[in-house]
Amino acid sequence: RLDRAWGKEVRVNQLSFIGRGLDRGRLEAGVRSCMA
Repeated sequence: RLDRAWGKEVRVNQLSFIGRGLDRGRLEAGVRSCMA
């Protein structure tokens, strides 16, 4: 998709964490604290 303009498409960003025993709430809180 980097080879064409976005046009009217909805822009979406995704972040994936791969691992075992990850604390979802703690990860979400950490990411939210970094967002402007």
